[in-house]
Amino acid sequence: MNVAPYAELKRQLVTRCIDAGLDCKHWPEARDSWPRVVLVSAEAASSDDFLQWAADLRVRGELDRVVIDECYLTFTAADEYWRKLRGVMFLRNLDYLFIFLIRILLLF
Repeated sequence: MNVAPYAELKRQLVTRCIDAGLDCKHWPEARDSWPRVVLVSAEAASSDDFLQWAADLRVRGELDRVVIDECYLTFTAADEYWRKLRGVMFLRNLDYLFIFLIRILLLF
């Protein structure tokens, strides 16, 4: 079992992207630097600030795709958490390519 705090997961993802040659930052640090990859939590992705920033990217033709990790949480999470994630649906207004990821854990 691997239990890692969210901050450590973000750090690892940024490091992996940079090692692969991709400019990567997490939100909100990415706001002014326009990196190739932006990591954002579901709660932050539903904020007005992020949605406006992403819409600006879309208008400027600089948005390539939106990737939703652990997408099953948007409908299987506890009711209280689901209410927090409801704002993620506003990302659909970007009208762009979406990729939905799910992690499968195999135990033997």
